[in-house]
Amino acid sequence: MRGRYMTIGIVLVLILSIVVVYEAKENNLSGNSISTIGSSELGKLTAPPHGVNIGDRVIYINASATIPVELGPMNANASMYSFSILGEVNPKLEIKHGIIVKFIAINVDTDAYHNFVVTNEAPPYYNNFGGMMNGFYSFNNSYGYMMSYLPPQSSGRYAFVNVSYDFSNNGTYWYLCTYPGHASEGMYGEIVVN
Repeated sequence: MRGRYMTIGIVLVLILSIVVVYEAKENNLSGNSISTIGSSELGKLTAPPHGVNIGDRVIYINASATIPVELGPMNANASMYSFSILGEVNPKLEIKHGIIVKFIAINVDTDAYHNFVVTNEAPPYYNNFGGMMNGFYSFNNSYGYMMSYLPPQSSGRYAFVNVSYDFSNNGTYWYLCTYPGHASEGMYGEIVVN
């Protein structure tokens, strides 16, 4: 009898694992493992790709594109609690409905972990916001993969991960760092899909 319950338990775990993986693939997100990039490669990612226009603190994404996102840039215009996207600090992203955007999230901070997550949960965010997410995030009232925290730069190498979102639903969303306390310090921005 005990062996039968164990077999049923294993089958249920496998089914649940398949459902979670399917949801992550079908509900707007795909992600890759963490890699590193050097300073010279980082410098080549500054030009806006085709179909992307930059306004005053707004980036218009009108075609599928690859967008670099620097996490924790700590330069004259930003703090460690910010994102730099194509030279703009925490810009509003206006994205054309139905396109896929691949973000290259790169941690350029010298001493803090960060990530880049898209959610439909609006601010305000509280100090323990990231801890409440339990490995998943809410997007279009569904669930998907949550990006791991990227380590700070080391020896001129920057941790990065590619993550693609399918913006197939109109609405207002938010990008943020879920490391506890970071979003509450201002590490987030608005996304409008229409």
